[in-house]
Amino acid sequence: MSQLDYRPLCESWPVSGKVTVSFEPFLELEIKIPVDFLVKSGDDSLAFLQYLVQQVVVERGYLSRSGEADSSLDLNARPEIGASYHFRPLANRLTHARGPEGRNKRKAAPAVTDGDSTDSGSESSRSNPRQSPFQADVMMRDGGDLFAGVSGKKCDAAHLVPVSRPDVYKELLDVEFLYDVSYGLAMEKALHHAYDAYRWSIYYKFRLCPPAGSPSAEHDLT
Repeated sequence: MSQLDYRPLCESWPVSGKVTVSFEPFLELEIKIPVDFLVKSGDDSLAFLQYLVQQVVVERGYLSRSGEADSSLDLNARPEIGASYHFRPLANRLTHARGPEGRNKRKAAPAVTDGDSTDSGSESSRSNPRQSPFQADVMMRDGGDLFAGVSGKKCDAAHLVPVSRPDVYKELLDVEFLYDVSYGLAMEKALHHAYDAYRWSIYYKFRLCPPAGSPSAEHDLT
């Protein structure tokens, strides 16, 4: 299996202040996140920062200021530029979460750079007898791309998880039928291709609550 090297986000982002999050002593891992990235994501709160770093590990945990294990953070507040935080597990262990995956089970997601394109295995624009009713159902539900504000032939019915990965559907949802309308979203064609190329992703901002038992559990965010 070929080894892919991913360029660190903080190196590709325009120069800006960063925050640092450490997972030590449970993992020898430290990540740096540009504050400008959080701002442009539409949520520059500590709650979103905690959500991001939670994706790196399996076990539930919470953010605290470095050197202050029991500090209670206001998750509505903004991260401080140059600040250092620790991600602390509720249990006494941390393990890496599954990383991004490509269209093939034994291949990692492509390390895409500007100008590159990749095929994630989407079937929205291909001839498939199951795709046509899926396309019709998704378009009937969504009406068009809510991001780009377009509809009709400018849109595809995009699978949120590639149909070439039935193992992911089976593992996460325990299903074998991959064409339920809930597994798709109407996307403008260019946005769909960019989504397939891992250039952007979807963040479901509904209710960000700290895990029960953490010092910040009193903060209830919506």
